[in-house]
Amino acid sequence: MLFRLTDVYKSFGAQDVLRGASFQINPGEHVGLVGRNGAGKTTIFRLVNEEETPDSGQVARARGLRPGLLAQHVHFDVGSTVHESARGVWPFAADRARDAWAGASHGRAGPGLRQDSFAL
Repeated sequence: MLFRLTDVYKSFGAQDVLRGASFQINPGEHVGLVGRNGAGKTTIFRLVNEEETPDSGQVARARGLRPGLLAQHVHFDVGSTVHESARGVWPFAADRARDAWAGASHGRAGPGLRQDSFAL
């Protein structure tokens, strides 16, 4: 498990954002979080990043988990690409992906690792 929300409730004033949210993300899973404005997408990331606390329920994280979030409104430097800006959020990701793929190509990685698992 990378992280898990169990029966999480979160409100901001009178606005209920999460009402009994429960789900788990496991290593190797590829997940997209989609919803309308105000649905709680950013709140979930803030809960997982421990920037917010739930009003009730539990948020569990794997030890050492360092999630990154590319802000909804990004200031791009002149001449930078989206890829470069995303790497700014996860500066360690390229090195970790390269090291993991090197291990996979030498038979030292865990099951389910493929080259496209490390595409940035």
